[in-house]
Amino acid sequence: MSQQVSLQVDKELIDAIDALVSEGMFKSRSEAIKAALLGFIRTKNAERVRAVYEEFISEAVSHFRG
Repeated sequence: MSQQVSLQVDKELIDAIDALVSEGMFKSRSEAIKAALLGFIRTKNAERVRAVYEEFISEAVSHFRG
């Protein structure tokens, strides 16, 4: 189920989004913004996974070294 979200952004960002739409990269502003948010969320999730993995490896190595 999708929900509508309202936000205000400066003209420079709208111009950049509109350029992507006019170049055919996205069908609408909404699709461009959704793609940007999804990319941001995926990046943050990957960073969290990497941090947990690095902590796990660090602990495993420290236990191995005694």
